[in-house]
Amino acid sequence: MLIPHNPKPGNVRWNVVLGMPVGLIVGLGLATFLLGAGYYLQAAMFVGIGAVGLVLIRHLDSRYR
Repeated sequence: MLIPHNPKPGNVRWNVVLGMPVGLIVGLGLATFLLGAGYYLQAAMFVGIGAVGLVLIRHLDSRYR
């Protein structure tokens, strides 16, 4: 998990800074691979999961600021 169980503000901010680019790159890579292979449903699912993850991380980050 990117987010620790008892986050301190610094921890959450660093996890967001480190986690967002990695998550985006991995998610986009998986999505393009799946689209290339013709798995449109799975690719859409990964994009959806990635979007939800980003929203959750932003929400948690704003809560601990």
